Amino acid sequence: MNTALASPEPEPDPMDQPGYWMEVVRQESLAKHDCRSIESLQPQKAAMALEMLARCDSIRKISRATGLSTSTIQQMKWRHAETLETRKKKLARVYGIGAETAMNLTFQKLEMLEDDEDALAQTSLKDIALTTAILTDKAMALSGMATVTIEHRKGPSIEDAQAAITAARAKIAERSRTTAIDV
Repeated sequence: MNTALASPEPEPDPMDQPGYWMEVVRQESLAKHDCRSIESLQPQKAAMALEMLARCDSIRKISRATGLSTSTIQQMKWRHAETLETRKKKLARVYGIGAETAMNLTFQKLEMLEDDEDALAQTSLKDIALTTAILTDKAMALSGMATVTIEHRKGPSIEDAQAAITAARAKIAERSRTTAIDV
């Protein structure tokens, strides 16, 4: 192999390093000189909360996992907004690559099922339908088509339904009073 044509190894992304959020927390503590911040007082919890925020976990879930209050987590979210956005973009790329790999495997599996009658017979229709629905929805989203349609229809109101139920109950009660039972 010609080493002159080989591309250089890409620089490792610091965001991929295990201690990335600990370093962000340390830098935040040094920059603000605020010994009362969560980054100073509990750096491990702060780093964990930031990674969970970057992965779009809910604030309630982060609070349960870390023991931090929701307001503390929200403040961290605001303080680290720029860094979190950068991390989210990186994660989106990583998940996108994973989704593409999974999609290729899905198509490969569908081709295998198409060629094997016995395997196709054993595959649940529900699994095929779910895969079809997901692929259709994704294709529509990528082509710019609406994936959800909301209709506004004129129809009976809740009050109309309540009146119909009341009338039906009255009719049933009247029948039970007037119907004789032969013994």
